Amino acid sequence: MLKSQTSEFCCQLDQIFDNNKSQENIFQISILETINKVLAGYNGTIFTYGHGNSGKTYTMFGGTDEDTKGIVPRTM
Repeated sequence: MLKSQTSEFCCQLDQIFDNNKSQENIFQISILETINKVLAGYNGTIFTYGHGNSGKTYTMFGGTDEDTKGIVPRTM
């Protein structure tokens, strides 16, 4: 018989953003350094994770105007 074991999960976060941050703000703080390193020849990953309908697609692609465009259009 197997007994279930509990384990502690610990993680470290670099940044937490509230709803008041703009797409541009998040890009400048979280993404730009990775993009610059990739352009300099290093590997980089931008990974969005979360529950369904939590804003992952919006974070990556954003809206149709300059203020709301996401990571992918800002990188182009």
